[in-house]
Amino acid sequence: MVRLGDIAEIRKGRAKHEDPDGDYLQVTAAAIDYNGRVNRLNTKKAFASEDDPTILRPNDVLLTVDGTTDNVALIKGDGLLCGSTCILIRPRKSGDAYRIFSHLRSYTGQEALKSLRKGDYVPHLNIKDIRNIDIP
Repeated sequence: MVRLGDIAEIRKGRAKHEDPDGDYLQVTAAAIDYNGRVNRLNTKKAFASEDDPTILRPNDVLLTVDGTTDNVALIKGDGLLCGSTCILIRPRKSGDAYRIFSHLRSYTGQEALKSLRKGDYVPHLNIKDIRNIDIP
């Protein structure tokens, strides 16, 4: 077992102002489906500078952390931003992306996430707790 924070960079997404002329699609919890994919129809266009750390790359993993706290997506394309209701998990080795994604979607991973939930009315996950999840 290894801690998630030891094999991946983990950061909270940021809210961007919606702009119909934006270069990127902002991914929020509403855009991640139960199959681990991003539904681009549920995203909004936004601008970001080229060095914005929330720009998603292939093999990044997204985890919803506000409201719906159990959806996980593996990013396969470009042109996406991590929105404020998600955490960006960027594996240090590209081979770890599917390992992280699979574990967080597994029964064991889902139970670990459920045990970390805080808040009764609007559940959320704390980024510090996410860093300490054990990955087999």
